[in-house]
Amino acid sequence: MATKKLKVVNVPNLRFMEFEGEWKKKKLGDLGDFVGGGTPTSSNLNFWSGNIPWVSSSDLVENNIYTLRITRFITQDAIDNSATKFCVAPVILIVSRVGVGKVAYSTESLCTSQDFTNVINMQCNGLFLCYFLSVEMLKEVAKTQGTSIKGISTSDIKCKQLFVPKDEEQQKIASFLTLIDKRISTQRKIIEQLETLSKGLREKLFSQQLRFKDDNGKNFVKWETKKLREVCEINPKSGNLPSSFIYIDLESVVDGMLLKEERIEKQEAPSRAQRILRKGDVLFQMVRPYQKNNFYFQREGDYVASTGYAQIRTTNNSQFIFQYLHYQKFVDEVIEKCTGTSYPAISSTDLSNIFIEIPSVAEQTKIANFLSVIDKKTDAEKLLLEQIEMQKRFLLQNLFI
Repeated sequence: MATKKLKVVNVPNLRFMEFEGEWKKKKLGDLGDFVGGGTPTSSNLNFWSGNIPWVSSSDLVENNIYTLRITRFITQDAIDNSATKFCVAPVILIVSRVGVGKVAYSTESLCTSQDFTNVINMQCNGLFLCYFLSVEMLKEVAKTQGTSIKGISTSDIKCKQLFVPKDEEQQKIASFLTLIDKRISTQRKIIEQLETLSKGLREKLFSQQLRFKDDNGKNFVKWETKKLREVCEINPKSGNLPSSFIYIDLESVVDGMLLKEERIEKQEAPSRAQRILRKGDVLFQMVRPYQKNNFYFQREGDYVASTGYAQIRTTNNSQFIFQYLHYQKFVDEVIEKCTGTSYPAISSTDLSNIFIEIPSVAEQTKIANFLSVIDKKTDAEKLLLEQIEMQKRFLLQNLFI
């Protein structure tokens, strides 16, 4: 008995309720005109003295179709005497060679380098198409990882198949994703402002331009100058490693946040897993310390850190010490003592001999509590940003076919 063949319904996994009907299959090459780019010679300075925007792949930001950091401008003479082309807005910019994967949307006419395949004169909603391409180019990057392929040809891009809904649905999808991108942009500005506030207050507090009073409204005692090792124990001796533990390496921490927790067995642990952590310990990144990827450990359970960190333990206020490690004057002194070029690093001995200014424990506590309030707010805003970005990734995967 013949089985009935099910009809494939060309609709996305997620769809706005007011729309119905199948999307139409199209070839990308039929939805616009494709234009390449080029780079005017840098030896002719006159070419670079005009007012026509010219962009390279480094001017785009990954996973952000709206950000274009235009800093270079060329003349009409440069266009006439090079391979670059003038693209009339709106333009979809696809990085198809060096930096492949980046996609941007420009409402300003411009020129690009040879690393781009650009789409103009679009026969559908430009933002809808740009969002679709941002998803497709990331797929191309995933395909070519681990291979010698460094890009995707214009002909391959033009041959891509996509499904397109009616104009009203294209507009709805584009507008919805645009709102999410604006929310992400706003969230990043909130975090940037909080980080700027925290840095400014930290500089004022540790330089003693700003001082707290004690609980009776009186001045605290004068700060003392001491070496870090005089107020902290650097790399305290540890016992035997637990049978299994969560390992913190240099990739685990970014901006003071522990991004991954993976439990490993003792017998599988790398040789650098040596720093057994206790609540209140501070981890200081000794390799490329200018990144300030330090961590204040406040967790329960078995955790072990890499020897790429200096483990700092103190009977003073450990949160104050953690904050002081981010004081720019301290960071500058650390960098001065670093050795190496590609991976500058400081030894634990040199770190322990850096002088710091230390107030009374009571004043340490006031400073630490004050700065930690801002840090907790910043961490909460970062988590919210991660959630919004996760929602966007889910939508991009399900609003298109």
